[in-house]
Amino acid sequence: MKQIAPAPDLLSSIRRDMCSPEKCREHRHRRIEMRRLKYHRQPYNAGPAAVEQPLPIPVVWNPMPEFGCFSIPGYFGTMVDTWFVKDNFCQPDLFGASPLHFFAVYDGHGGSLVSNLCKEKMHIIMGEELARVYVSNNAARGDGSNPSSSSAQENQRQSKSGWEDLLRAGVEESFQRMDQVAIGICDKCGKAGYACGCQPLHLGFVGSTAVVALLTPDHTVVANCGSSRAVLCSAGRAIPLSVDHKLGRPDEMERISAAGGKILCNNGVRVYGIHNLSRSLGDSFLKKLITSQPETTITKRVAEDEFLILASDGIWNVMSDDFACQVVISCLHREDSPVTALEDHYHWADPVNSFNLDEIVLQSKTKVAAAVLCRMAIARGSRDNISAIVVDLRRNPT
Repeated sequence: MKQIAPAPDLLSSIRRDMCSPEKCREHRHRRIEMRRLKYHRQPYNAGPAAVEQPLPIPVVWNPMPEFGCFSIPGYFGTMVDTWFVKDNFCQPDLFGASPLHFFAVYDGHGGSLVSNLCKEKMHIIMGEELARVYVSNNAARGDGSNPSSSSAQENQRQSKSGWEDLLRAGVEESFQRMDQVAIGICDKCGKAGYACGCQPLHLGFVGSTAVVALLTPDHTVVANCGSSRAVLCSAGRAIPLSVDHKLGRPDEMERISAAGGKILCNNGVRVYGIHNLSRSLGDSFLKKLITSQPETTITKRVAEDEFLILASDGIWNVMSDDFACQVVISCLHREDSPVTALEDHYHWADPVNSFNLDEIVLQSKTKVAAAVLCRMAIARGSRDNISAIVVDLRRNPT
């Protein structure tokens, strides 16, 4: 009697049933290994020559730290500050294709146009530039044709000694590109160029400061242009990672005077009695004197690093670096709930920026710390817009 072959679906089910537990574990381990390969850089060539290539380089783990952000308009009523955070905003080969995290505070003046532009575009431009400087450097060394060759690997190892110069070049070019976008923006209609038909006074005096922090697996990179500031707390000590670009700095006054500018007194020292900053983005009328070139610091991350504060000058005008760090420490080291910590700090009256605690979602103690910094600046007499970011840098935060 002729036998009828079972259907294909039945055959597959029979094979699955006959699979031993050892085979199942082997298949599961194989799937895990395949997933792990996704996080390794693949060899450049896939042919027979790939057998002689070194093993793939693993990507260094760089988890996104816990952070909190907060902003209040203060007594001005209108908000021109803004902040932006982006995890894994780029993975440049300059850092072995490891993910980098982006934190920034922008303090606008003359309107919120430039600060909002920076929020939208700065991280995109910086990601492009960090990738470009590394590729351009390899092309200049002549190893772009075959990155897997031994000579190319030797050039790459030699180029690592100058990675800080490449990083600074990429950051400076990012600020210059962002400045070109901001120049000519009309703060009345928001159009670019000078063909919008608005009055000239609405064209050249809109700008923004920028303090940007990049977290790599091993370093904290801070680029600053203007009066916003970045402060690192390590082992309980406040370490400034940026210096304000104000006219009280002798080197900034000398630079402006050498460029033909004049420093006049008008409610404080100002460039031609108008601008109280020596560096900013935008401000096209004073661009020959007010540069957009940032000052960049590169700090090695160590186990003693606790947190990083990025804030606009609305905070730094009324409190020191040490005081701000002590405020954040008191918030992060509390064992009770974040809402209780926030309520304990709100023992003063603030009718301008009053709000209901129930209407604010406080997910972490870092956000409480940022909120306390902003509200305490108001209590200490600050009249400016206030924005703050607190980043927990502890490797294993409690």
